[in-house]
Amino acid sequence: MDGDFDYAYSVHSADINGDGYMDVLGVAVIGDDITWWDLTAYPSDGSLESSVLDVQESPDWETIDWTCSEPTCTSVSFQVRASDNSSSMGTWSDLLTLPGSLNGILNDSDSLFQYRVILTTTDSHSTPVLDNVTVTWNLTGIEGGSGNENFALYGAVPNPSINGATLVFSLPVDSRAELTVYDLTGRVVTTISGNYESGVHEVILDNLACGMYMVRMTSEEFTATQRFMVIE
Repeated sequence: MDGDFDYAYSVHSADINGDGYMDVLGVAVIGDDITWWDLTAYPSDGSLESSVLDVQESPDWETIDWTCSEPTCTSVSFQVRASDNSSSMGTWSDLLTLPGSLNGILNDSDSLFQYRVILTTTDSHSTPVLDNVTVTWNLTGIEGGSGNENFALYGAVPNPSINGATLVFSLPVDSRAELTVYDLTGRVVTTISGNYESGVHEVILDNLACGMYMVRMTSEEFTATQRFMVIE
């Protein structure tokens, strides 16, 4: 495995050499590096930690949901944590083997969230596959997340996302808002604009290529930018 692979821009999986295993092909920004990892057997376990999601408000954490495929002898489970200090995210929760409520697992009011997915197999020829992850929350004091006292761009949920992204933002009053998504070269990927009622809104982006993106939101005098990543 390549130990010098800085700042991944895009990662793809495919059976490159036709041996029946899904290999990994990665592209890094630094040094224009392209690396192929030849997978000859699935390891017994692996994990992926998400980037830290900052909801920028005091939340009531609600649920975590995911979809995946789990062939015989494989499993997918999660751990979560929340904090109000990005340099000290705290300990991971117990293993979550089924989607469900986050009540009593995370401290409501901690605005920083992170998850870790753990994939295991006892068959070197089989692997579980995670398709997507969804986390829900309400802003404190806002029933159903129907409103907010500030303009806010929460970014993509989840982050990293798989094949697409859900952009979340809020408006304190009925306003026109515009979301512009850029890739790392500065090229405009898509622009979404419209008139929205006050409250929390979601915009779904489908079929995004793997890579890093920036989303810029403008509404009245408010401007904010968030970064997110799309993976397969």
